[in-house]
Amino acid sequence: MKNQASVLQFSEPSEGERIHNPSEIESMLKTVSERVSAVTLLPKDTEHALTAYIKYVSQEDGWIRFDPPMPENRRHLLANQKVTLMTRHNGCQVTCHDIELIPEQKANGELRYWAKFPEEISYLQRRSTFRVPVRPLLNIITHLNSDKEQRHSGRLRDLSQEGCRLEFNEDLTLVDSLRASDLRITLCLPNGESHDLALNVLRIDYHPSTQTTFLGCRFGELTPQQRQHINLLVNELQRDFIQFTRKGFVENTSALFIPKRKQVISEIQRTEPSLPETEQKSVLSKLNKRDQSAPIQPERAYDSAIIAIKQLVIKFRAGQPLPIDQALDASHQLVKAWQQDRQALLMQRYRRNPLSPLFDHSVSVALLLLDIVASRYPDQAQTPTLTGMVLGGFCHDLAYSLLPGGLRYQTGLKQDAEHKALKAAHASLMRKLKASPDMTPEALRIVRESNELLDGSGWPDGLNGDSLSQVGKLCACINAFDRYSHTEHQGDLIYDPIAGMQNLLKQAALYDKASLKFLWRHLGKYPQGSLVTLSDKTLAMVMRHDDQGQARDLRRVYCLENESVTPHQDFNIQNTNLEILGYANPKKFNIAFDVLRAPLKSI
Repeated sequence: MKNQASVLQFSEPSEGERIHNPSEIESMLKTVSERVSAVTLLPKDTEHALTAYIKYVSQEDGWIRFDPPMPENRRHLLANQKVTLMTRHNGCQVTCHDIELIPEQKANGELRYWAKFPEEISYLQRRSTFRVPVRPLLNIITHLNSDKEQRHSGRLRDLSQEGCRLEFNEDLTLVDSLRASDLRITLCLPNGESHDLALNVLRIDYHPSTQTTFLGCRFGELTPQQRQHINLLVNELQRDFIQFTRKGFVENTSALFIPKRKQVISEIQRTEPSLPETEQKSVLSKLNKRDQSAPIQPERAYDSAIIAIKQLVIKFRAGQPLPIDQALDASHQLVKAWQQDRQALLMQRYRRNPLSPLFDHSVSVALLLLDIVASRYPDQAQTPTLTGMVLGGFCHDLAYSLLPGGLRYQTGLKQDAEHKALKAAHASLMRKLKASPDMTPEALRIVRESNELLDGSGWPDGLNGDSLSQVGKLCACINAFDRYSHTEHQGDLIYDPIAGMQNLLKQAALYDKASLKFLWRHLGKYPQGSLVTLSDKTLAMVMRHDDQGQARDLRRVYCLENESVTPHQDFNIQNTNLEILGYANPKKFNIAFDVLRAPLKSI
């Protein structure tokens, strides 16, 4: 990067488009409420954040109602204090400043929080795959260096955090050097700043009628500083383009897009930043760090995921574009909840609606895949890769939803006619997913391979082991394991992860041995949600593990001597003299998964 980029580097982060229309604000906040999207509350003059959920919005009444913010021990920070509200809507960041929350204690003890309906919110595109167009008459010149002696000059047509689209007034289809992997591009902004970046050309389109070539490009490896520059430039281009399309002109044009004045005598000066580099990074990442500290309720994150999958099914059945942006919001929320308390979130995997188990199954697969990949590859635990994995889990079995009764399938299809219908539905699903610019490569791979088997007897394409990726093999194991772990018994739904793994091992030849071994090791001897026999002649459910993967927090649910269910009692077995004698079959004692529903009490 050149030193001229100081304006971009140290300017305040853009918050995107400012929206003042009350109806539009109400519609967006109602969507946030309906999707159970977490709202982060950032009180002024403190590093601590809180999380709340919107329960009611009305521009006519002029109020917004929230659930009591969490954690409880931070609610005092809201007293007589202005708060910044942040949430996500269709993959974008919504920000509202200077909100004051007013508590209300109802006669029945219910606690509510109210805030006046905002006059303005900011709406900022945050998706890495979002491509913002460059408005007409805004010339951002690009110089593409295809080799040491040849340079091609063109214009930037759109930009994302991952790549760009370039336009050249010449035919570049025969320039072989463009297919090299070590290209460099220089972006020249109107204010004189320039940015030198690594580039890979993915596609070349030549239009003979206009003698114009368009290049679709992906950036090479970027430094954190370069990525920061691109993020800020995308934000400024978005705000600029929105104003132009809505008003026909741009108010308060960004300093980046104002041409630099020509000077008769120019001096090259090196401007030192006003703040040390470490302090600059701290300022720019302050909101993100506070957002990370705001607790996400695992149950709400799970509910948000279910709502997102239901919307995917509704749109898929209607033949409409899939709401991948909503699914990404829910994926992002699940990843945040996992980062904060992975075991509390994973415990939600027991849930299964008997009328539509496909929804819960999809979230369960996504959660277990997230947990295993992040544990096996900890270097990826903070990257968008995990969000893509979760999105793949959401979508991997959407094809079932086009079949009659498809939402209830638990262990697969048995009739050839159903297989053919399912393959056709899967082909339609893949076309729709590929048409979405927000779909990630990881998610597409999971959807394509999660139902394939090593011997080629799976669907949709009958791929064998040599044709499957490692993540596809792992997801196939998780997919089958989750279905086998949930069964119906005497009208009750039973969650039995040990039985699920035993059923999976009976078909070990169909699944990747390394993935099976890693899954079993990851689950532990007594997985979360499994029923175990204790030395005091009682049965208990495993609720949490310690750092070594050993059962720690248990919930006593049954007395063997009396042959009866007991009041639930949560305890830490490591603080007792009790021993786990072995696994117990929940079907034998008719213990349904409802015993896992209550949150784990403090131990």
